[in-house]
Amino acid sequence: MPVSKTLGDQVEIDTELLTIVSENLDFLTDHWNTDIDDPSLRRGTAILRSFLIDKQLAAAAGMLGHQIFIMGPDPQLLKEYVNDPVMTFYQACGGKFKNAELRSFSGTNRSLSPEEIKDHYDKYLGLHEWSHRVRLAAFMRQTSFKFGSIKINREEVIKYFANKRGGVHYDPSRNIKADQKKAELETKFTLLDRLYESRVLVAGKSAVYYELLGIGQQIVNSGDTQSLRGKIKSLLADLSRA
Repeated sequence: MPVSKTLGDQVEIDTELLTIVSENLDFLTDHWNTDIDDPSLRRGTAILRSFLIDKQLAAAAGMLGHQIFIMGPDPQLLKEYVNDPVMTFYQACGGKFKNAELRSFSGTNRSLSPEEIKDHYDKYLGLHEWSHRVRLAAFMRQTSFKFGSIKINREEVIKYFANKRGGVHYDPSRNIKADQKKAELETKFTLLDRLYESRVLVAGKSAVYYELLGIGQQIVNSGDTQSLRGKIKSLLADLSRA
């Protein structure tokens, strides 16, 4: 049974959950680094799923009255870029591996004229400036991959690795004839399968694993996440002395 305590204005603190979150944040901080290999990333998706799909990180932050923001480009400009009809492929990236860092990667459906290239560059130049704070929930809904008209968000990338690629479960089947909502997700998983199996490299790492790396690094390296980590440790230490 979880150990709960009530602090301040009747805020209930689940010390067991906070301990789990604290230990997992320590693990990600130490291991989700620029040298991490693909099998370690896959195994680490169990933590990302519990943090971000099962909302453990948000629950812990809520107990301490803390908010988590992730630094990134202007959300509106990013949305325009992803939805630009000339873009037939897009990957958010955002990770650091070895000595390489890539903040986005994209492809067009045709060759652009020199004028179009300049206009495109000038319009989206701000995407290289990660000066906007984005709430964690909004960050997870942002697009990780675009294949034609199909967009896959960060939450779906984590589900892919955790539920289909062995992070928690291994399931190579894809049922695109299921009910509409599930069929849409299965179709996205099929597209990720193709990219995974094509062995395309981004910054020296498998493209799909590089995306996973970027998601984890942007979250764990956020100043707000590390601040929460410190608050949890301080609170647990105080409670152990009480």
